[in-house]
Amino acid sequence: MKSVLFLCFFFQLVNSFGQQSYEAMEQHVFQLSSPEMGGRRAGTEGEKLAADYIKSQFQSIGLTPLTPRYYQSFSIPSAQDSLDTQKNSLTAKNVIGFIDNDKEETIVIGAHYDHLGRGFHTSSREADPTDKIHYGADDNASGVALMLNLADYFENNEVVELTNFVFIAFSAEEIGLIGSKFWCENSGFDLKSIKAMINLDMVGRLDPSTKELFVFGTGTSNHWNDVLDQHNTRFELVKDSSGIGPSDHASFYLENIPAVHFFTGQHEDYHTSTDTQEKINYEGMLEIHQYLTLVIDDIAQEGDMKFLPTTNKMQSKRTKLKVTLGVMPSYGYPGPGLKVDAVIDGKPAALSGMQDGDIILTMNGQDIADIYTYMEVLGKLSPGEQMEVIVKRNDTKVLLNINL
Repeated sequence: MKSVLFLCFFFQLVNSFGQQSYEAMEQHVFQLSSPEMGGRRAGTEGEKLAADYIKSQFQSIGLTPLTPRYYQSFSIPSAQDSLDTQKNSLTAKNVIGFIDNDKEETIVIGAHYDHLGRGFHTSSREADPTDKIHYGADDNASGVALMLNLADYFENNEVVELTNFVFIAFSAEEIGLIGSKFWCENSGFDLKSIKAMINLDMVGRLDPSTKELFVFGTGTSNHWNDVLDQHNTRFELVKDSSGIGPSDHASFYLENIPAVHFFTGQHEDYHTSTDTQEKINYEGMLEIHQYLTLVIDDIAQEGDMKFLPTTNKMQSKRTKLKVTLGVMPSYGYPGPGLKVDAVIDGKPAALSGMQDGDIILTMNGQDIADIYTYMEVLGKLSPGEQMEVIVKRNDTKVLLNINL
């Protein structure tokens, strides 16, 4: 009878913690993607408000500051962000908290908190983005919310893990991973003591039907694949081995640190004003949180987390392209070819007759193996050019002439 009562009590605690985590992440996303934050563009007042919010959460959780007031400020050259052409540079800031378990090794958990602001940013996918707040609920209030939840868990779980933890909210990721690169080069932290880096970027839109969870950078250590598979009971993991990618884990990989990036997939609201908090799948975020607590604890206990260089593919969510087709690629499609999840109305692909579900096989005669070769070909083209694209539609090949 006592064992039954204990199990009931245990499950009540688990459910209570889960509910608290759900509500906490919902609150974080709500605050960070609120109109008051103005889209959190690096160097703006909205970014400062977001930094202050994250700092207050670190303090409430009980994290120790590694820098004065938890902040690390850095300049954004005006050439990289022309928000104010009257200034030579803008100032942005990373927000950093520390759990000191008095261990020799440290795990870094990071997420960028900046976004596009009010639509003047060149990365907006809006047809007319001018003065529209790009709320960035998924990109990347979701990642920050999950990072804060993990910080709360590892600080307050009454367990002394076998590593220390650094939690970092990076700024200026959207204009070239500037914040994470700056931290790696100017933190004063012994980078050789960093056992692994886990990056959370766009983790708020888990598809409940497919359960696809993307993990980039799995080839950066001998242990990632084993630990990811061992603790996975609920996701369809889609892995990419490359350490170079379009998010902050790449800055750590380039410092010879095993680094992975968790991502729930692309969607039609990406880099638009419609990436709002009511579209976030908080149940999915809670599942990812529970999964990552097991993965991170395993990594902390792993004796040999050996760094491995990877064959780096050209992967760019934020490559500065002169043209766009206006499609949402499927990151889960194994190839060959690039599968199109969605075609955006009014864009070149839609105007040429491309349809949802088409698989792009060639562009201007070049075979498209995956998203990397797709981006490579697209990067060579300019507005006004024409392009021949062959797609596979069901079992038929279709030739499309696209005006860019």
